[in-house]
Amino acid sequence: AVIVRVHGPRTAETGQSALLELKDRLAPGHVPGLVTTDEHSPYVEALLTVFGQRTTPKRRPGPGAPPKAVLVPAPELVYAQVDKHRSASGRVAAIEPRLVFGTPEQLHQRLDTSPASTHVNTAFIERANGSDRHRNPRKARKVLSVSKPGAEHRAVSWLVTVLSIFCWVPRTLRQTPAMILGKAAHGLTVGEFLQLRPLGFRPPTGQ
Repeated sequence: AVIVRVHGPRTAETGQSALLELKDRLAPGHVPGLVTTDEHSPYVEALLTVFGQRTTPKRRPGPGAPPKAVLVPAPELVYAQVDKHRSASGRVAAIEPRLVFGTPEQLHQRLDTSPASTHVNTAFIERANGSDRHRNPRKARKVLSVSKPGAEHRAVSWLVTVLSIFCWVPRTLRQTPAMILGKAAHGLTVGEFLQLRPLGFRPPTGQ
């Protein structure tokens, strides 16, 4: 299921914003055990900023100013990247996992206990992005659709996200994600979903 969605270009600012929102949704003090992304460089700084710990290195003997505090990854944080090597034509020729934070032993332990993956990959986010582009013409590639107003772009993105959780059944699962998570007894139609109201919802009065 989608936990966080941040709209905008993939920059250091949006990456850090997504991780800050993720941190707010996790239990206090909890650090993700395993994070995997592509080789986009801003993710490293964003993870350090949000889930890092500030420590001061020991001062070396001799003259000089004391060392300044630096950010280091939390001991339990394991972060690996999927490096894609492309040919001259731009096609992916090889894929190589690279460990950024943590130890090889920690990475193997996380993968051995993972219910979803046995190797470092970005398959889940790529699947989500592909489905998003397929269902949301505003994000499709090489089409004439345009999406200029930011508010409408975000609204359609969230609509597609929640419909994929409550209404659309993946062929290999035969259940909606909401059913798997115990949040729905059956797959909802789009009409049924649109009739739902959050707790505490008050419709506008028109005044």
